[in-house]
Amino acid sequence: MFDGIERMLRGVRHVPGLRRNLISLGVLHDGGMVFRCDRDRKTMRIMEDEVTVMIGERTASHLYKLQGSTIA
Repeated sequence: MFDGIERMLRGVRHVPGLRRNLISLGVLHDGGMVFRCDRDRKTMRIMEDEVTVMIGERTASHLYKLQGSTIA
């Protein structure tokens, strides 16, 4: 992720055949993380204990694309 530490997300749902991985902000919030958007609302930061763990950039389709990678 953003800070170089691998994290495992628990309590996620799998959708067979879905081409993209989606992360629910509600699930992250329930896990103790908070999210903040920059003033321009083009960048979202997911934070845990005041440390940024993920950053997403807003796309034209109003989704935030994670800057980083996933491990299957």
